[in-house]
Amino acid sequence: MENEIKLFYDLTAERTAEEWYKEDILKPTIRDFVSLLPERPRILDLGCGPGHESMRLASVGANVLGIDFSEECINIARKRCPQCQFDVLDCLSSSGETSKAGLLKYFSRSLK
Repeated sequence: MENEIKLFYDLTAERTAEEWYKEDILKPTIRDFVSLLPERPRILDLGCGPGHESMRLASVGANVLGIDFSEECINIARKRCPQCQFDVLDCLSSSGETSKAGLLKYFSRSLK
């Protein structure tokens, strides 16, 4: 089932980037949220897809790390928001580096 979900997002990444979130209705909410945090906060966008929220967060001063299991979505996100950091990582998997301890180590290292 995981592979089918990943394949869906890989195949629809381009359409998602173009069609979803055409209206920027979240920008005021994101701006207000970031204003409550320390200056230039580090934010983890887990399941970032093609980087819509990552881009919005970065536009109001956040230092963003976006994670998604779709390589195609991450490729689009990197093009859309070069000031953000993006990585492909399957957080749903329970093996290897994506164990709970591995995830914590990865995120703490990436957000430093």
